[in-house]
Amino acid sequence: MLPLPARGLTNLAFPLAVARRELARIPARDARAPLLSDCVHHAGPDPRPMAARLPRLDVPLDTTGKQDPDLARDLARLGRRQLRQVRTYETSHPPSASSSPPERPRDSPKENRMSVIIIATAFPIPEHRAEVITAFEAATIRVHDEPGVDLYALHEGRDRLVMIEKYASQDAFARHGQSPALADLRASLAGKLSSDLDVQVLMPHPAGTPQQGTL
Repeated sequence: MLPLPARGLTNLAFPLAVARRELARIPARDARAPLLSDCVHHAGPDPRPMAARLPRLDVPLDTTGKQDPDLARDLARLGRRQLRQVRTYETSHPPSASSSPPERPRDSPKENRMSVIIIATAFPIPEHRAEVITAFEAATIRVHDEPGVDLYALHEGRDRLVMIEKYASQDAFARHGQSPALADLRASLAGKLSSDLDVQVLMPHPAGTPQQGTL
């Protein structure tokens, strides 16, 4: 557990970044992080992209005071785990494998159907660029067979590779996050990038014509 001196401000992206660094030391299948917070985010970058980078993220939401359940729900969904409402730290631990999991928050049908856009940017180490491209190409073939994947397209830049992804719903995005194809891709990229993958999780904002204003 990581206590943080808040000084009146909460930067949720920071503990998630710390958790990602620490969890990198263990196999992805065993990696899991709980975020005990009211999820009222005051400072730092949007924590959603960092939540999406974690293998699994449980969000025990502190309901004893002011809270942001919408952000908590987003973080739990992107972390492919559960949102739980708690009032004391004793009830904040994630359920064990032998216990019945708490009910996940029910999203509205409209929210479940909303498409999700991902822009993932990788910066290959120059001598590993060809290997990184091969890894993305192999993953692309597999991901195209996943249900709910509308777009998974690789683009090249001078010093980077950009994957543009579109999922038909939040559920499709969550399933992809647990897919063997993504786990194998992460393993293939280990040690071949100059920095962490930059993952931006976006929601469509349609404007103009339907054909030109949305992906």
